[in-house]
Amino acid sequence: MKLKIALWWAGTLILAVLVMDQFVMPAFVRRGEEFRMPDITSLSTEDARARVEELGLELHIAGSEYSPARLEGTVLSQEPPAGTMVKVGRPVAVVVSKGSELVRVPYLVGVTVRQAHLSLSDMGLVPGDVDWGYSDSLPADVVLESQPGPGTLIPKGGRVSLLVNQGGVQDTLKMPNLVGTALDQASVKLATLGLELGVVIRQHSKDLIPGTVLEQSEPGGALVKRGDVIDVVVAAREGDI
Repeated sequence: MKLKIALWWAGTLILAVLVMDQFVMPAFVRRGEEFRMPDITSLSTEDARARVEELGLELHIAGSEYSPARLEGTVLSQEPPAGTMVKVGRPVAVVVSKGSELVRVPYLVGVTVRQAHLSLSDMGLVPGDVDWGYSDSLPADVVLESQPGPGTLIPKGGRVSLLVNQGGVQDTLKMPNLVGTALDQASVKLATLGLELGVVIRQHSKDLIPGTVLEQSEPGGALVKRGDVIDVVVAAREGDI
């Protein structure tokens, strides 16, 4: 019995010495030592907190900012900066990304192209492609619709394309640019202008989504007649051809 008690005490003493040697003493000694602050920018808040707490530092979120280049919750900046000599216990202040700022596409129907471009620019949006359509109910050279539509939330800096009125129904019109659009969207756009989708040729493409228009028989901006048939080449997977 006495031998068991003695062995138990000996084991406890050895364990205590190991804990002191491996954990307590290093932490105590490090309190006065300086080490280089690591770079925690681009880390998630959770990963940044774990990293600094490993080093005996304290993470404080000083604020947040919109950043289209960084995902929401990612560290944008830190204080002290990476490479600064710090000691255990030092607070580390970070600014965290709120992600891309979202804005609503304004209602542009009925305004001139110039006014639409100004409205988009004022909201931090970028005017995109301009295509042409026909309407008897609105003046020429005003917006018929936008893509994305009014009220849609998109990231600040996003592009908004416009469909602009050429006036009442006419025999001659400008061919829209279909390249880069999906085949179903191209078909709707042609029908809106009184044009007809003709032959669809499928061509292998490993870079583009199947159904994306690669070429069109009449180039964008060319004068065509209502009722003309427009052939297109679209992207396809190798096995679909």
